[in-house]
Amino acid sequence: MKTRDIVAELPKGALAWLREGPWTAGRLAHGRSLAEALADPSRAAEWAEAAPPLARDTLALIVQRFGPAPFPEEKLAPEGGRPPFGWTGAELRLAVQLLRRDGIVFALDRPWGDRLLLVPADMCAVWRRLLLPLRVTPLPEGAWMDSCDAAASPLSHELVAAWSAIRRSGLTLTAKGAPRKQDAAKLAAAMRLASEDIPPLTVPPAWEALPASAVLALLLGRSIGMLKRRGQAIAAEPDKAAEAWLALPAAEAELRLLEQAADSLLAAGAPGAWLAAESLRDLAPMRWYLAADIAKALPTKEAAGAAEAWIRFLRAAGWMETGSGAEGAALRWIIEPNPGRLMASADGYDRYELMPDLEAIVPPEVPPGARWELELLARRLSEDVVAVYRIDAGACRRAQADGTSLEQARSALERGSGAPLPGAVDIALRDWFHAAPANSAGQPARPSETPPPDKSPLRVLSVERPIVRRDESHDEATHGDFFGCADAAARIDGAGPARSWDAKAPILSRRLYPGADGVPPGWLRQPAAYHASTRKEIVERAIGWRAGLRLSKDGAWIDFVPERVVPDEHGGWRVRGRPFVREAGSGKPVLAENPVDLEALEIGTLMISLPEAEHAEIYRPIT
Repeated sequence: MKTRDIVAELPKGALAWLREGPWTAGRLAHGRSLAEALADPSRAAEWAEAAPPLARDTLALIVQRFGPAPFPEEKLAPEGGRPPFGWTGAELRLAVQLLRRDGIVFALDRPWGDRLLLVPADMCAVWRRLLLPLRVTPLPEGAWMDSCDAAASPLSHELVAAWSAIRRSGLTLTAKGAPRKQDAAKLAAAMRLASEDIPPLTVPPAWEALPASAVLALLLGRSIGMLKRRGQAIAAEPDKAAEAWLALPAAEAELRLLEQAADSLLAAGAPGAWLAAESLRDLAPMRWYLAADIAKALPTKEAAGAAEAWIRFLRAAGWMETGSGAEGAALRWIIEPNPGRLMASADGYDRYELMPDLEAIVPPEVPPGARWELELLARRLSEDVVAVYRIDAGACRRAQADGTSLEQARSALERGSGAPLPGAVDIALRDWFHAAPANSAGQPARPSETPPPDKSPLRVLSVERPIVRRDESHDEATHGDFFGCADAAARIDGAGPARSWDAKAPILSRRLYPGADGVPPGWLRQPAAYHASTRKEIVERAIGWRAGLRLSKDGAWIDFVPERVVPDEHGGWRVRGRPFVREAGSGKPVLAENPVDLEALEIGTLMISLPEAEHAEIYRPIT
């Protein structure tokens, strides 16, 4: 879920304390909405610079382990008190409250008792870039590759062709809600991606036998907004979001498609794949990197293991190419994958050339909107680095039958080519569009009934052949019912009537630890000597809170994270855990790699070290 979606669902109580938070109040005073403030990358950068190491390390751990997927809070707790994270479980619990207060992590409770935490998907990628950047040195510029795979055409070109096929002939669904196999095969034929290059797709059983490339075209068509379900059919009808995507320059459109592909294809339960996909976007375009260096630099083993499959998809999608040089296998982006660097990338020739022989020479920089319009009036002859189309009589007559006028067709071609039509093209269009549309009685319309010339842009040119009659019984299906059943993602992230966001204000005091108000104050204030049974009770209480102990042993002070109490052979007990020291400056615990045992009689004075509320106030935002 994205920030704006979460904010729209939050109860009033949660909105109130979020608006008063130290990282939101100042920005809201300048007229920004809460969702805008929470999703502001500049706010994230300031927070990452000024936040206490405890909160920053905890957020990095969440992003690394879970990505944007919701996760049970108890899955985070075992990380406390263990290397390499270091911070105790009690400190980790406080850090989660800090992250909730600052509108970075959100919590939702479900009726059956489990509590989920999540980082909004749009901000998770921002936090990953800030806290877990991929640091790899590229090969020298001009590095020679002995062999290099030819780059495929960009995925947007294949998708526009596939969606145009749906626009021309529609896509009827069976009673089970899946396209017919022969229709799916035709759709797949418009794409050049092999099934083995596409990550496993989560679809209903009725869709599992369909070609992966056809399912990919439908998945991305839905997420971009190009496709809608209408009754027992799927129609190519761009919504406002899709029209905005079609109007983007080619480089930005490809980047947005990359983001949508990651959202649609990477399983929520596989954060290693998400982390690999996001980390690879740190690499600079058109620079070669050794695959071995990338694998070593990825934050986790799971990410390194998932990177190979994602790179294979990126190469098939025409976004990356691979090669082999003197130092081994290498790869490079051939699009700009990072939105923060997008302005540094310049598009080249963004108009196609319309030839007198009715062919259109289409460079890769031509935006998808121009291709979408061209597909309405022409057929694609070839697709390589440069695509070739031919204005086609059959396509023009189909477009006319679907409501496109001669003036609309001329306007589209002049807009796409940036020049007046060649005379031969103009003559051909007049010939193919000359027949007046029939009226309701089947007779040619009289001149007075002929609509005036219409030069309206993309939206009118996107008129589709009606797939089913739009009435109340066959209206547009909901977004989540595109496949004829509720999306699996909705069940994973707690969507639907079972979702209930936690409205309770974050607790930044010792009340965060159950029973802390009921223990003797001395246990938490300063080390003291206690009876053996009381010492055991103090140790067990620290284990329950996942807190550290401050204790003396043989006259020396030790900081210690207890893990469990075990009986000894003499009827007594000992505690197993890890000693630690704190880093200067950050205060982060550096724990022993291996646990050790302390005998009860070895423990002198002791106290429980709970993080103080002051942890929440040691940094101030810049507002």
